[in-house]
Amino acid sequence: MKVIGIDFTSCPTKSKPLTCLNCEFDGTVLKATKLLEWPSFEGFDAFLCSSGPWIAGIDFPFWQAHRFIETIGWPKRWQEYVELVGSMKRDDFRSLLNEYREPRPAGDKEHKRLVDVAAGSISPQKLYGVPVGLMFFEGSPRLL
Repeated sequence: MKVIGIDFTSCPTKSKPLTCLNCEFDGTVLKATKLLEWPSFEGFDAFLCSSGPWIAGIDFPFWQAHRFIETIGWPKRWQEYVELVGSMKRDDFRSLLNEYREPRPAGDKEHKRLVDVAAGSISPQKLYGVPVGLMFFEGSPRLL
């Protein structure tokens, strides 16, 4: 079985590429076979279209918190709101998250999923520091 690990970034470059470790699992031993660096999304897009079977671990949030989805009025089905996000420009998505956050009281600006709370992760709406909101923006529509 192919096992793939991908270190994702919302803006890959030569100096900060997407990093992909290809491994093989024989049922007992996991063996690293090849390390790839993708300075653009082209390599990631090609990987997603590659034939399997394979399983991948990718470090970006695949979805947003239910509270955010409900409050902003997006469709409740993942496919539908990811299609909506995929139709947006990056700056428009960033503005949407900023405009959502701005009037809200402290502690209610960025919502977490239950998995974020359990793991001690940051909100998938986060745009600054580690911009996982932009990772969601770039990754989830491609995954869809």
